[in-house]
Formats: sequence, structure tokens, C-alpha cells
Amino acid sequence: MHQPQDNRWHCQHEGCGRSFTRHEHLQRHVLNHADGDYTCDRCRAHFKRPDLLERHIARHRRKDAEGGQLMTRKRLWKDVDGSIVAKRPSLAKAGEPDLPLSPPGSNSETRTSVADQETHDLGLDLTDELFWQSSMPPVYDSALDNQLFDDIFLPDTASSFNMPYTTQSNYNWLFDLSTPPAPIPLQYSQPMVPTATMVAPQADALPSPSTTSGSKNGHEVNLSTINSVTPRLEKDQGTRSSDDQGAERRSTQRRDLPTLRDTTSLAQALVEKPLGLLSPQVQLPRLDELSRERILGLLECLSPIMPDGSSMCFDDPLLSLASMQSYLDLYFTRFNTSYPLIHLATFEPNEAEPILLVAVLLLGATHADKSAHQLAVCIHDVLRPQIFSNPGFNAKPELWVLQTILLTECLGKSRAGQIQHDMSHLFHGMLINLIRRSDCQIARADTQESTREDLDKRWRTWAELEQRKRLAQICFVMDVQHAVLFSQSLCMSAFELRSPLPCHQAVWEASSPAEWRVACAQQKKQPPLLLAVLKAYLTTPDATYRAALDSLSRRIVLHALMSISWDMTRRDQTSLRVIDGDISVRSWRDRMSKSYNAWKEDMDFFVQHETNKTSDQAALRVSTGLCNPDRGTQEPNPASSLQSALPQQGYEDFIVAYGSLYHAAQICLLAEVLDLQIYAGARHILGRPVTRADYTRSQKVVKRWANECSDSAASAAWHSAMILREASQRSEGIVAHSYHHPWVLFLATLTIWSFFHARPLPPGLSAADDDEVIWNPKEHMHALLEHMNTTPLDKLAVKWPQSGRNCTVSLTAVVVDWLSKVRWGVIHDGMAVLKGLISSRLINEGGESI
Repeated sequence: MHQPQDNRWHCQHEGCGRSFTRHEHLQRHVLNHADGDYTCDRCRAHFKRPDLLERHIARHRRKDAEGGQLMTRKRLWKDVDGSIVAKRPSLAKAGEPDLPLSPPGSNSETRTSVADQETHDLGLDLTDELFWQSSMPPVYDSALDNQLFDDIFLPDTASSFNMPYTTQSNYNWLFDLSTPPAPIPLQYSQPMVPTATMVAPQADALPSPSTTSGSKNGHEVNLSTINSVTPRLEKDQGTRSSDDQGAERRSTQRRDLPTLRDTTSLAQALVEKPLGLLSPQVQLPRLDELSRERILGLLECLSPIMPDGSSMCFDDPLLSLASMQSYLDLYFTRFNTSYPLIHLATFEPNEAEPILLVAVLLLGATHADKSAHQLAVCIHDVLRPQIFSNPGFNAKPELWVLQTILLTECLGKSRAGQIQHDMSHLFHGMLINLIRRSDCQIARADTQESTREDLDKRWRTWAELEQRKRLAQICFVMDVQHAVLFSQSLCMSAFELRSPLPCHQAVWEASSPAEWRVACAQQKKQPPLLLAVLKAYLTTPDATYRAALDSLSRRIVLHALMSISWDMTRRDQTSLRVIDGDISVRSWRDRMSKSYNAWKEDMDFFVQHETNKTSDQAALRVSTGLCNPDRGTQEPNPASSLQSALPQQGYEDFIVAYGSLYHAAQICLLAEVLDLQIYAGARHILGRPVTRADYTRSQKVVKRWANECSDSAASAAWHSAMILREASQRSEGIVAHSYHHPWVLFLATLTIWSFFHARPLPPGLSAADDDEVIWNPKEHMHALLEHMNTTPLDKLAVKWPQSGRNCTVSLTAVVVDWLSKVRWGVIHDGMAVLKGLISSRLINEGGESI
């Protein structure tokens, strides 16, 4: 060791070549080449220097104090045999690999800290273990699911604190195909098949439906006959091993009736009820007169003005205790079931902050009658200043402040008029900044057993953290919806949500600490990390690599995919390369489309599996005498709540609401929805008027899309037809629980109208056919949807309905009738656009009603 003229100390170890400016750094570095033997007794991490072991143990102590788990960046370990290995040994179950780490930060390749130098001194690649080995069995270590990401993968200081943008290295990690992500098992015994052929055939990316379905009509959708339209799924089914097929045959054979103990265990199995409560008999929070007085006191300070200009009368029956209780019940049965934000079991109205309580009641009142809805909007208009003037509002507010702001924004965006919608957008960025400052996007709720505190305290601590995590994730969901569907700016990135997905519904709705502990034990594994699942959908063609998620987690994953698509579209529009390597503009769009299809297939199978499971449980209760339908007796606990947990109407609302969102995501990938709105005659977009130049530009864009990009246009029209076909099979057309569904119907109608009206009529169809009066709009609409469903995709752009451009009139009229029942100002603006597309003389007003 010597110091040459360049004033740097060089390592003399053969093949190393490292140099340092200080001699003590070189001395410490030389120990890396020695045969040091220092091992952590807790996690078996192996070090060659004692100072590194001491620092590692100190991190353990710090994490213990914070109630977390340590995620070390070590790449050497000592296994149970005393051998030094490059893979972390499992301390619980053998053969279970670690989860992949987070995507690297923007400067992860150029970090020059001493710790990173020491790692590179050993010739180790920091990304060596970012992914699971494909040879591992399809299981993962649940003990590591909730571990936060290593600090070497945190973004740079600027993006961490005030510029949470996505970087090229994020996308390089997300789309890296060199090594597949960890296998995240489906954990289902049935084969991986969807319940319907609702996964779209994509132009140039997937074969046409005529070549993939079992009939000539490639778009045939049959819920009773299961077919796949994606070659990947057919390959999965065709390459199944004989052992797997045999196992399936054995699983479908009738088994001996279980004992009472077995039946009780089956009855206690975790079930789900998307967009609803597991048990209708759940005890909802109760308001008392004291809580009402606190609410009235706050309303007196707010001094809301009624629509007629008068002051609010506090003796109004709409403000009675019974009315307020009904609003509270509606919140927890209508809104909180769709967007589970507030933990019902620990919510105490008597202890809640009055502003939060008012925000909850207002959102519930929007689901009551029209007069209560109108009252809620009037109070909403004066509530936001009161939030900002509250002492609890600061740069790092408490959970209740964030919940109040989010609920206020939800009402303004999706349950009020255009003015409230625009105002909510103005304050949307502020809410996201507060969420970042409060670390909600990285919150994690640990359900692991601990003896350091009593059960009730652990339950309430867990509920607080779970609500923080869900707050960020639900805010992200709404941010993505308004960015993708309404063409607003995307404010949150999926890469910010470095937290696990939400817990199971049974764990969330446990009504007591004891029930919570039982549900946690039945959940078995902690929810996986969102980014790990997101990467699996984008890079893994095999369904066995994707996680078995619950309904809420699946919705969040779909929105994460939509956010990636939106961000990459905008990057393309600014002529920036998104990712390195072979991922071109066309290929990433194909990848996104296939990822959407994979999500839809998994969701269809999930719904089929859950409904089959609950049906089997119901039949088993009858066969074993737990429930006697002839005598009408109540089944004993713990199976008493199972009947209420079974989906009474199946999963119809969930399928329609989020199946439509899947199709809408595909539409937004294939077309520019803003141009479709302007071409259809929208007079205001994003809060500003549409000019003649705007219309001229959008007209050119849409006509070029419909004529020159006919494959994309046909695919978008097909997805739109699927949305409207599903809605037409419902009596009311719209899913009341879903805030996005009415707007999706509007976009689907515009897409179909633009598809037919932006193209010239074929030679064999005269314009005179457009003047025929429509006597039965519903029948005419179903004929159009059937035409689009049965026509092969490659023929859809050239095969017209007999009614020509007149084919969309009935469809538009029926959708207008559906939307007229929605109390949302933005939807009524959309209705005005649709009404402009209808020639009223062509609709028979005196015949059958729409």
C-alpha cells in the first residue's frame, strides 16, 4: 500500500484496483478481502468486518423501536450449515424466496456512499437479487411481504422531498424482461380460465376474435360457456401437466361429508362481498343527541346558504337525528363499501371531530333523496374554509384531517355540480402533498402477533395504519380515474405507493379485537407489495406468477396499470424515450393492452372462484344440518354470519362496474377521449371553452383515427360495445355504487358514435336510409350492439349496420335516459353533448318508452 503522486491510496489486492483519498478508508476496505466471520444472530446476515455487523445490529434496534422489520441490503449470508451463501436463508419455511425489491431510484447507479463502495468492492451487483429465481416454487415468504424497500433504492433527495416524478430507471425496472419477477401463486385449485370472453382481441397485438373463439362470431360472450380469446391463455391450458389435470379431477370428485369441526372451519373461511358489507347484520355507528348538537354547532358557524338564497333552518326535518342517522348509515353501506376509507368498527361518532363527522354525513346524504342531496351540496360549498382554519390543519396533519379533505373532494368531484367539481380539482394537489408529508403512501399495518401490548391496543394501532395506507391508495385510485377518464393531470405515481396492498375484507370488517385476530390468522399471508404485483402483470406471461388478490386489491392494481399507461402516453407526446432497450412506442402499448387483458382474465376467474366457493359452502351447510331450510332454524355460531356473507346477487355489480373500467382503459389506450368529446360537440373541456380551432383540430384527429387507424378504432368501438352491452342487461343501466360508471357509459357512447360518423358511408348504403324513423329505441340499440358483438374485429370497420349512421341514434337516446337519473353535474353536461347527437324527429315519442 502506498500513496502515489495522484494523492490517492490504491488497493494492492489482485484484480481490485480500487482507490481512496483517505488512508483509513483503504484500511477498512482491505478487510473486505479478508476472511472475516461476523454473523447476525437474528437474520444470519454475514459480514467480513465487525463495524459493519455493529451498524447492522444498530439498525435492528432502530427498527424494533419503530415497530418495523429490517430490510438489509446484504448480499452474503450464513445458512444453517455454516456455509456462506449469496441468497438469504429462510428462517421460517424453507424454499420460500424473498419478494423483489422496489424499483431503483433515479440515481441508484451513481451513488457513491461508503457503504455502496464497500459493496462494489466485493464485485457484487446491487440488482442481482431484485427478482425471484424462476426455478423457485410458486410461493413466497409472507414474513417478508411487508418489508419496506432498501434505502439504496430510494429516489434522489429532490424527488423524495418535492418532485415525486417517475424516472427512466423506474420504467427500466418495471419493464425488465431479463428475469421474471417472483412467482406469486394464485392459490386456487381450479384451472386458470375466465368466466367470459370479455377480454378484447387487440389489433396487431392479438389475433382477431374469429381465430381464437370456438365459433365464427369472434365476439360471442357467453357466461355459461368459457372460452378464451388470448393465445397466452390457450397456451396455459394446453401445456398443463397430466399431474395437474389429475389433481383437478380429484378435486372435483365428491368427498366424504366433513365432520362438524371441518364444517365449522369451512364456514369460517374468508369470503368476500365486493361493493357491500360481509354481514348485513353488522352494527353500524350510532349518533346521539349530543353528536347532533355538535354538528349543528358547526353548521351554525358555517352559515350555509340554501339555493333560494335563504339561510339554513336548523329545525329542518332533514337535520333531525333520524335523518342524520340515515345519512351515516348510507355512508357506510354505499360509499365506504365501494371506497373503504374509514374503519367502521373503531369509528366512534361521539369522539370523532365534528368536521370529519359532517363530511361523512354529507357524502351519505348524497345517496339519499334529492332534497337531502341538495342540502349536502349547500353545506359542502362552505365546509372547505372551515377545514383550513381548523387548528388541526397543518403541514403534517392527523389522519382525520386527511380523511375530511378526501371526503370533501369526493363529494365535489363526483356528487355535485360543475362548480364544485372544478373547485375540488384546485385543491387536489394540496391533498396529495399532505399525504406525502404524512408518509401515508408508505404506511404498512402489521398483523403479526406481538406480546408487547394488549390486543385492543394492537388492533387500534393496526386500524390507524391501515386507514393511512388506504387513504393514499384510494386517493391514488381517484387521481388515476380523473386523469385517464377525464383527461386531467396525473398527480400521483404508482411508484410512490411503496406499501402492501389492503388487507382482506374479513380482516378489515372484524368488529372486535378477538374477531380481528381470528381473521388475521385465517388470512395466513400478508398482502403483497403493490409494485411487485404490478411488475408481475407487465412482465410475466404466465398467470401462475400473479398473486391471488381480493377485489379491492385488484381494483388498485388496475388503476396502477392505468397510471403507467397515462404517464407513458404523455412521455411519448413530449418525444421522450420512456425506457431503454427493445421497448418501443408500439411495443409498450401492446404490453399495456396484454397486461389489461391479463388483469381481466384474473378478475373473471376470481369472480368465478369466489361464487363457486360460497355456493359450495351454502350447500355444505344444508347437507350437514347446520342449516335446516324446512324448519327455518338459525345456524349456530360461528357459521351464523356465513349466509349473510354470501353474495346475494352474485358479483354482478362488481363485474359490470370494473369490467367497464377495464374496457375504458383499453379505449383510452386506443383513442384520445378529449378529441372524441370535442368532435361530438362538447362546448367546455377542462374548465375552458372549446374554440373553432380546437374543433377543427379534433375533427382531423378523429377522422384520421377512424379511417387511417381502422384497427385501433374498431378495437375501441368493440370495447365500447361491451361496456354498453353489459349495462343494457341491467334494469337501471348504471351501477349505483360506482362513481366512474356513468362517465364510462358516456365515453363508450361517444366512441361508437365517432366510429360510425367519422367514416364515409360504404357505396352500397345510401344516405336516404338515415331518415327512417325509429319506433323501438331499445330494440334498435340491442341490434347495433349485437352487430358489433358478432362481427369479427377485422370486418367491423367495413361492415355497416343496415341503418347506416342512423344506427347510433337509439343507443345515444337510451344512454341519455340512463344518465338522466344520475345526480352529478358533470354527467348532465355530458348528457347535453349526447342530446345534440340525436335527431329528435327520428325517435318515436308516442310508442314504447325508452
